Amino acid sequence: MFEEDLEALDTADLLAAASKYDQIQNRAAVRILEAALTYADRHAVVEGYQWLPGYEQLRVYGGDGCPG
Repeated sequence: MFEEDLEALDTADLLAAASKYDQIQNRAAVRILEAALTYADRHAVVEGYQWLPGYEQLRVYGGDGCPG
C-alpha cells in the first residue's frame, strides 16, 4: 500500500504524501465508525427484554420518514 521510498521524495512531494496518508487515515477512522453504527443498528433491540424505569430507551424524535 505504501510502496514509496520517502527518502527519495523532495520536500513538496513528501508533504503531499503525508497529506495523502492523513486522508487515508481519516477515511479509515470514518469507516470504523460506520461499521460500529451498522453493528449498533443491527443489535439495538434485544427481543423479549423488559425495560426498567430509568434505563436507556430507544426513542424516535422525528416524524414519518425519519430513521429509527
